[in-house]
Amino acid sequence: MLDTLKIYNELKEKLEPEAALKIAEMMGYIYGELANTVTKADFSELREIVRDLGEAQKRTEQRLDSLTVKVEELAEAQKRTEQRLDSLTVKVEELAEAQKRTEQRVEELAAAQKRTETRVEELAEAQKRTEKSLAALADEHKETRRQLGGLSATVGYTLENEAYKALPALLEQDFQIKI
Repeated sequence: MLDTLKIYNELKEKLEPEAALKIAEMMGYIYGELANTVTKADFSELREIVRDLGEAQKRTEQRLDSLTVKVEELAEAQKRTEQRLDSLTVKVEELAEAQKRTEQRVEELAAAQKRTETRVEELAEAQKRTEKSLAALADEHKETRRQLGGLSATVGYTLENEAYKALPALLEQDFQIKI
């Protein structure tokens, strides 16, 4: 009796399980037919079927080889994609850090701007006080000038009075004029 299980197990080591199963089934079928009667025509037909199966197996192996190559190419492409993704991840992390630093600087600038605005307000208040002080000084200066003018007139009148008193003696002494 023909052991199709053994044939199948041996074929599947070299062929795809489906093809090995089909061949083992066919061999079992052929054995059964041959056990009944085997003719040259049956044998030739069997030989043709086996040849066709062998060619089909060759085509299957070629397709498998082609698929293997394509799977390997896809694996390489996947590796390159993962490397690019890793590189992009690093760059995104660097950008996030730069963004954090930028936000911190913007916050620092905003704080400095607030301090500057506060200082400008303080300077504006100081300017107002200075202007008030200058206005008060200007008023005081006017008053001082007015008083100085009065003092100047008083001194002038006093000098004139003293000069009138001393003038007759000087005229007589310097010019021999008697008044």
